[in-house]
Amino acid sequence: MKNMQKQYSEFQKRFKAMSDKELIDTFNGDVGKPVWINARAQFHDALRGEFDNRGFDYSSLGSIEKGSFDIGHKIELIGKKIIKQNMNTTKIDSLVEEFNKRAQAEGRLIQKKPQGLQVVFGAKGPTQKFQKPQK
Repeated sequence: MKNMQKQYSEFQKRFKAMSDKELIDTFNGDVGKPVWINARAQFHDALRGEFDNRGFDYSSLGSIEKGSFDIGHKIELIGKKIIKQNMNTTKIDSLVEEFNKRAQAEGRLIQKKPQGLQVVFGAKGPTQKFQKPQK
């Protein structure tokens, strides 16, 4: 038990010193690992703790209280919201909202989602592409 607390504490210190990008990359680096040991449980508990400390919304990964927390998909951070990289395009409105906040802070604003806009998630993150709407 003492060893698990020590591991958790070491993970906490390590994660606290990371940038947001490094923290997300650390989570993504663990995706797909088939083994489950106590150290990995401490790793994920400490990651969730750091997500909480930074005010990240990770509800898209489920809820530990409800017995589900998805560690099987790579994620990315948009503003303070964590999303799965394989998110389908029906979530575009939340992305546009976040982009609007950023754009407004920079003095420009996207009023609405352009017709035909698709967000495609690939290995390098989201990309936008336009497709001419069919009449």
